[in-house]
Amino acid sequence: MSAGTPLAARPVRIAFGPEFPAAGSWQWIGDELARELHEPDRYETLAFHREIPDCDVCVFVKWLPERDLLRRIASRMAVVYCPIDVYGSGAEIDADRARLRCCDRIVLHAPFLEKYFRGAAPTVCIDHHLRFATPVRTEFRADGPIVWTGVWPNVAPLARWVNAHGLPAPLVVLTNFDAESPRTPAEFGFD
Repeated sequence: MSAGTPLAARPVRIAFGPEFPAAGSWQWIGDELARELHEPDRYETLAFHREIPDCDVCVFVKWLPERDLLRRIASRMAVVYCPIDVYGSGAEIDADRARLRCCDRIVLHAPFLEKYFRGAAPTVCIDHHLRFATPVRTEFRADGPIVWTGVWPNVAPLARWVNAHGLPAPLVVLTNFDAESPRTPAEFGFD
């Protein structure tokens, strides 16, 4: 909070970061949530890359800073953490308790994960908004391609898995990569 400025006299400043445009979690949670919350009379939202701006609330999307820096940040402002696709196990979450305890709130998309974070900081679970939705089929189709949708940084792990395990049908990949020319499956790592 800015020194000498009563909170009621100005909008609440909420910073989102670290800004990482290539990550789907940043695009959907950081950037889009910041734009959605921005109401000039009530909430001023801004993004940061490295330097934490002067703000009332700092929302970390995916990545948290190291513990000592996080403690200094938490002494000046509220800290909210959205741990999206960061931890691979309960043991990894347990090992990160010192940093998680610096948070004022942890925001999750999966209710079954709350039990792993609840002991570190208050948690809340909110539904992940859907940017794209298709109509639900009325009947099951046993034939046809397999369709995978996701952000382009996740295509490489998908290719490794498909190369190692194979698939029973053709794969159609829908993603948001930026390129000047079309890419071939081999350029994405598929055999």
